[in-house]
Amino acid sequence: MRFKIALIGSILAAVACWTREQPRMRNNGNDRNNIVITVTCNSGHSVVGTPDPWVAHALRGEPIIWNLDSISQVDDVTIDRERDKPWPFVAAPPYTVTKHQSVSQLDRDPSWKRGDTAHYAISGSCNGMKFNYDPDMIVN
Repeated sequence: MRFKIALIGSILAAVACWTREQPRMRNNGNDRNNIVITVTCNSGHSVVGTPDPWVAHALRGEPIIWNLDSISQVDDVTIDRERDKPWPFVAAPPYTVTKHQSVSQLDRDPSWKRGDTAHYAISGSCNGMKFNYDPDMIVN
């Protein structure tokens, strides 16, 4: 009897470990300046990219941080400003974000007007398909 209980317990533990999804970076809603990007390639037909939050906010003294979620199906993405739009940071884009290397920007361009919205693009390639998303960030 004990053997059966131990065997059933072992099987349940194995199934639980096997079905567990990969750990994922999640934005808990309080990180308005920490952008988590997830990219999913759908059978060679479409690409879904989700930056969370879509509109990021950074107060004076706070950085904007871009992270590529570990479950993303791409190894890197590029962050760039939209053409002919002002940029709030001293270091000009493009920036490359990988699963292992986030990008953080803190030093504000002195000409940046507090509270303005910066329009930027997240782009990359997934199974030969190019993608481009254009979320916003409000930088004070």
